[in-house]
Amino acid sequence: MIEPDTDRLPFAQPARARSPVSWRSVGLGLVGVSIISVLTPFNDYALNNTPMVGNNLPLSVVLLTFTLAVLINGPLSRFKPRLALSAGEMTVLFSMMLVACAVPSAGLLRYLPAMLITPLSIASSNPEAASLIDKAHLPWWLFPSFTGETSREWSNDPLVSGFVTRAVDGPWDAMRAWVVPVLAWAGLIFPLYGALLFIVVLLRRQWVENERLAFPLAQVGLSLVEAPAPGRFFNQVMSRRSFWIAFGVVFAFHLINGLSNYFPTTVPKIPLGFDFKSTFTEAPLMYAGASFKAATLFFIVIGATYFIPSSIAFSLWFFYVLLQVWAMAAGTMTGETHLAGIADQHAGAIAAFAISIAWIGRHHWALILRQAFRGRRPDEPADPYLPYPLAFWGLVLCVLIMIAWLMLAGCSALAASVIVFSLLLLFVVLTRVIAESGLIHGMLIAPLTKPWELLSFYGAGKLIP
Repeated sequence: MIEPDTDRLPFAQPARARSPVSWRSVGLGLVGVSIISVLTPFNDYALNNTPMVGNNLPLSVVLLTFTLAVLINGPLSRFKPRLALSAGEMTVLFSMMLVACAVPSAGLLRYLPAMLITPLSIASSNPEAASLIDKAHLPWWLFPSFTGETSREWSNDPLVSGFVTRAVDGPWDAMRAWVVPVLAWAGLIFPLYGALLFIVVLLRRQWVENERLAFPLAQVGLSLVEAPAPGRFFNQVMSRRSFWIAFGVVFAFHLINGLSNYFPTTVPKIPLGFDFKSTFTEAPLMYAGASFKAATLFFIVIGATYFIPSSIAFSLWFFYVLLQVWAMAAGTMTGETHLAGIADQHAGAIAAFAISIAWIGRHHWALILRQAFRGRRPDEPADPYLPYPLAFWGLVLCVLIMIAWLMLAGCSALAASVIVFSLLLLFVVLTRVIAESGLIHGMLIAPLTKPWELLSFYGAGKLIP
């Protein structure tokens, strides 16, 4: 008897769904993580190319996921549906690569090593900087293994000059010099990342289910990880002719402009922006910001804007234009090009935004606190990924570890507590802004020293307790 080909029958029962966390999804995710971790430093610092990781929608992750969906998962779905990656598996590997982006570039290593070397490089020619570093009495384990005892001796170490000039003699010796600070700073970085993961668990239900935020950038990711229907080459988004027309137009623009950089006399460059800075040299337009007088068209921003609620998209445009109008009016009347107090207004806006987050979600935060201290009752909601009590006390433990680390590094208990609280608050506020607005590149101008600067300004004594 010939068995029917149930894969082709419309009434056939679907095969048992594979777990999203499979050897294939984790294995491919690790390959992507390795590619990002290895190539990002070489691409960014040796070749000085466009950063592979530099914003909230990393180019490397989008490119790798798109390549996998088109060149591997597409053919498998068309000809071998049983072997194709499911949407859950694509989500796992996509998430793994996103998490990996937090380390090799803007999230950590673009700034941390330089911050351990640059002050010493400055101290080599600036006695005041050297004296300030010596008075701070910073622990030796925060820095690479330098020769000497004082900052002046450290600044003359070949490791400092080699880091700045990118000419290090004896690379293996240089690598050994970084072993201690890598292990030491891991004592702060790991609990920080742990705290952020616990915060995600505590925020998820409030932002996703209660407030139903738009998460515009997540919509872009979902369109990449969506699995095609069995027997189809592409998923619903990529099956549209308009998608490939738009893709071809944007690809052509970047290809032509890329070739123009290498062959400027042969390939003309297609302008994707304007620059009126040399034109607007008289009041009032001369007082507008540089980004108002010169801008570049980014296609990915246009695409992400379609997922933003109209009111938010309008606000992003309107209040930026209103700020420029204020700058032009103030500059014309006073002749002052710098808008005093912008940084303080920015810090105040962050505080107001944080208060609004706390107030809007007050019932959810109260639920978390109740469950943390007395456990969850059967009629109360729970997070599907991690119980609220575990996430709450895990966050508390990570915060205590970070405070203890900062105290070992020389901070007082008060200073360490304020720094940790401010850092986590900035992460939450920035995440909320991105979740609502879909900003590709979001930034908060609020240094962690701001509370002490304000206290010092109003006569509270030392800058840092």
